[in-house]
Amino acid sequence: GFEVDVVVHRDRLLGDDRFEAKYAVLEPDLLPGDEALVAECKERIWEANVEEVVDDRTAFIRERARQFLSRRLTARNTRRYRIRTALAAHGVGVPPVDRRYAEDRLDDLVYYVLRDYVGEGVLTVPIRDPHLEDIEANRVGERIKVVPRADVVRAGERVPTNLAFDDETSFVNVVTQLAAADGVELSASQPSAKVNLEPPGV
Repeated sequence: GFEVDVVVHRDRLLGDDRFEAKYAVLEPDLLPGDEALVAECKERIWEANVEEVVDDRTAFIRERARQFLSRRLTARNTRRYRIRTALAAHGVGVPPVDRRYAEDRLDDLVYYVLRDYVGEGVLTVPIRDPHLEDIEANRVGERIKVVPRADVVRAGERVPTNLAFDDETSFVNVVTQLAAADGVELSASQPSAKVNLEPPGV
């Protein structure tokens, strides 16, 4: 339910990067403190009691995330509102216009919760990109590479992205899940695999 822009561009600058083409996923920007807020939201959803069968997992998580995050954003904004009101009363700054947060800010945070709980973490957008033939994720901290179709770049050209896994737990969870979806069980004796992905609707 989110539109995320993707840009493929070529660098004409001199440098030590051997990749000329780049693939950038333009995800929503996070402000300071947002990562901790998203992590807390995911933890609350994970620990929540469910008293009925969840038919639509995406809708369930979206609704829970919106409830939690809207309360947190409102609480944050209320503090800022009071501080700006007090400063304006003493002639410093202008009074606040509205005590509500921007709706698109809530949507940005909900996106990250859904990306990690319903999607495939940082691989969510590349997996759903119909212009890609291959995605390569090797290790934590390393740029994920993609192979776009021949009408985008030269045939078979590997292109680095602006995406990378930040921690080992999320990396292991995502790749194990993706491998299992294609009937491959990753283990110490088989630590890597090439899998074919066919997500619903793609």
